Amino acid sequence: MDTRTRNKKLMCLIVGVLFTVASIIGLIKVNTDKHRLARCTEQTRGQVIKVTVREHHPRKSKNYNTYMTEYSFEANGTVYTGVVSLSEKNRLDTGDSLDLRYDPDDPENNNADLAYRPGTPAIVYVSFCLAVGIVLIILPLIRKPR
Repeated sequence: MDTRTRNKKLMCLIVGVLFTVASIIGLIKVNTDKHRLARCTEQTRGQVIKVTVREHHPRKSKNYNTYMTEYSFEANGTVYTGVVSLSEKNRLDTGDSLDLRYDPDDPENNNADLAYRPGTPAIVYVSFCLAVGIVLIILPLIRKPR
């Protein structure tokens, strides 16, 4: 096997391992988030206390903003805060109220109802990356040199 073929196989293996490791980390994060959010069983209303605009200027698509929305709510006689990133469509202003859920045993674990919910899109994306990683690992091992 010449050096060029060996380098291609090695590169394919490295990229495959990176895809696989990143996918496994992604699956762990999705699973952890699902379990964390499942504990948020109490519902309450919170109030937006601060909104910070983040401008995004991608090179190949239209500019857009996200809105880092800080909110507060009361649980068990204590005031807690949280932050959620909202799109233009879902944006709120200071003083607006929002629905949220929190863990009754740990109100610091809270989630605005408009926020990220791990689910099917994330799992499909991560699973696809995992499949690509596995193919990139196996392909150089089963291909015979010409």
